[in-house]
Amino acid sequence: MRKILTIAAVAMLCITATAKGKKSVKTEVWPDGTPIPAWFADTKKVDVESLGNKYVITDFGVSTDSTVVQTKAIQKVIDMASTDGGGVVVVPKGTFLTGSLFLKQGTHRLS
Repeated sequence: MRKILTIAAVAMLCITATAKGKKSVKTEVWPDGTPIPAWFADTKKVDVESLGNKYVITDFGVSTDSTVVQTKAIQKVIDMASTDGGGVVVVPKGTFLTGSLFLKQGTHRLS
């Protein structure tokens, strides 16, 4: 009886070790079932200085008054950054009332 229990225990250990050695690769998917690209999970810190000039929106007349719509003023800063060859559009701490904004090629947002 003792021999049977020993054999059973060794068999269980072998099965467990084999199961742990195999890693199942599960692809993350969006709710619609399409795969989430690997770059989406890349959370490494970006060196903002390497992205070009910084355009702090409040330096270009955008108001921190949350009751005034600032869409045109913010878009003007984004467009200027794009025209100048790109850079980082910095949104400082605060509340800004805006509608849809359109980032351009070579521009990045930092808030």
